[in-house]
Amino acid sequence: PVVLAGSIDRTERIEAVASAGAWGFTVGTAALDGAFHPERAALRKQLTAIQACAADASESAAEAPQEAAASLGPR
Repeated sequence: PVVLAGSIDRTERIEAVASAGAWGFTVGTAALDGAFHPERAALRKQLTAIQACAADASESAAEAPQEAAASLGPR
């Protein structure tokens, strides 16, 4: 299994990770900085938003052909 770490700080990155076929990923300070929930609220809301995004991305990746992970590059 491949697990990615670093710069997973927005929805598009999670989608790229899923489409690349990674088994998992880590999120660090992006969750603490409020990058994933529009209210930039409590960590619990950040983690819930990340889990929902990961589930959606996983489902989409399973339905679509595997794409290049070019969006994992620099911002």
